[in-house]
Amino acid sequence: LSKQLAVQSTGNSGTQLDLGLLLAVESGEIDDNADSFGRLVDAASRSADIVSLLHGHERPVRALAVDASGTLLASADIGGAVLLWDLDRLMPVGGPLPVEFSGSTILQDLEFSPDGSQLVAAGFDGALHRWDASRPGQVRELPSIVPAGGDNVASVAFAPDGSWLVSAGGVAADGTCQSPRPTPIMRTESEGGTSVESGQVGGCALALDVSADG
Repeated sequence: LSKQLAVQSTGNSGTQLDLGLLLAVESGEIDDNADSFGRLVDAASRSADIVSLLHGHERPVRALAVDASGTLLASADIGGAVLLWDLDRLMPVGGPLPVEFSGSTILQDLEFSPDGSQLVAAGFDGALHRWDASRPGQVRELPSIVPAGGDNVASVAFAPDGSWLVSAGGVAADGTCQSPRPTPIMRTESEGGTSVESGQVGGCALALDVSADG
């Protein structure tokens, strides 16, 4: 049984670190041998810099974003569920955010506006999904924006003043690059949703950012 738990510890450490640690400890309690000790050391080494583990998603998490104040975290999983977390208390803020697509699309990136009032998610369905995050406990969904072009959206970034944002795609559902052609980078106005192509990138765009001067 000790060996079985040790093997399970290694198998879980990559995805459920807390479970991997518990299994390694239990393996050592049953039979304190070199193998069980080694599994415990391996699992512990993976957690050396971890402050806390946050539980709430039922599917693997694909995207994270922290607001400018550093007190609010947003997370999105591959099933389309989005959660907010109070980083001071390390607790969820309410339940999953309301989503018009009923959790049927993969959200590949998250970004808070510079003032923290809005949260935007890049959707594999080709839309920028938005929420009013000015009151974290009472978040409401805003109309989504579909940038011109209709490609899936894999990355998004706000301008420093929050008046516009850029987005791009060309990424497969599993997060790998799939575009054999240049991918347009779209600039979209935060109010109104008007979008224009501002440039192109070869292949796909896994991440975007905007310089401090815009």
